[in-house]
Amino acid sequence: MITVEKNIKTEFTERKSVFIGQTFWVTSEHEAEEAIASVRKEYADATHVCYAYILRAGSLQRFSDDGEPSGTAGMPILHVISAKKLCDTLITVTRYFGGILLGAGGLVRAYSRSASDAAEEAGTAEIAPFTEFEMKYGYELHSQMERALMQAGAEITDREFAESVRISAVIRSDLYERFCGEIKSVWHKNVEINALNVSERRLTEK
Repeated sequence: MITVEKNIKTEFTERKSVFIGQTFWVTSEHEAEEAIASVRKEYADATHVCYAYILRAGSLQRFSDDGEPSGTAGMPILHVISAKKLCDTLITVTRYFGGILLGAGGLVRAYSRSASDAAEEAGTAEIAPFTEFEMKYGYELHSQMERALMQAGAEITDREFAESVRISAVIRSDLYERFCGEIKSVWHKNVEINALNVSERRLTEK
């Protein structure tokens, strides 16, 4: 599954109308609606704020022409998201009308271009589950544990030094079990390791 790597903004002018495309990574309808509301607030004086989004949750697709002729704005944006095989992605296109009518075909091309430009600028990222976990061990193992975490590709998020060392970290879920196995096979009961939570992150495609 892939989504947009960055939330970005692009802009171009077509026959005096200004089109502003924006991308958002969203994981729920609530997040999408909040992002749309923020765009409407930022561009409160705009003529139209059109959008489309695709969510994995419920295989949901939504789009809006926001007053443009039916099928000339929201659907072209949706087609861009779908054609690029993006999910959990919202693209908004804000238009400031320049006084010259573009016609249905012109609107479709303009909204498609704005959405496509924004998607290209945003880049793509893989969506992957990450496991947050905690490790506890004696001070004599600290340098070895930090080295093991680094070699496993884990990200340390917190360190606590009390009677023992407590490390909070996050690692790709598909690497977590192997990491636990390696730790336990070498240090046995000298290291306590527990999973805390699983969440999703975006990974930049190489």
